[in-house]
Amino acid sequence: MFEIDSSIKNFHKNNIEKIFKKVLTKQEKYEEEKSMKKEFHIRLIYTYFDKQWKGLYLPSLDIGAMLQAKIIWNKTQKYKDGDLYDFRHATTALPYYDYFFTERSLHNMIKEECKYDKKYSCVVAFKNNEILDILEKLSLS
Repeated sequence: MFEIDSSIKNFHKNNIEKIFKKVLTKQEKYEEEKSMKKEFHIRLIYTYFDKQWKGLYLPSLDIGAMLQAKIIWNKTQKYKDGDLYDFRHATTALPYYDYFFTERSLHNMIKEECKYDKKYSCVVAFKNNEILDILEKLSLS
């Protein structure tokens, strides 16, 4: 029968142990970083709402939550499949862009109920002729 030299066994055993230690160390570091990031975000949100930092504003929390709440509390308006996507578009566009074109119901929520057009200085339109007028003015300037 063929026997492997004990020094070769020990060499392989040590190398395998080193490899597993590196893998476990990387996994532990990843878990620790993940936990730290989660804790940081939780503290940031808590501090924002609890202390109401001046100058720190998270529009994505404000807009998304408000639009969903408006749909839920409005007894005459049903929640449609595309509403979630519309809310995401509004959340992304209103604070950062000058113009936002949408459908009538979302236009009314943004402009008349929430007044986000004024808050974020964003022109919100839904009528085709109004949108075309805006685009023509932009192309001329």
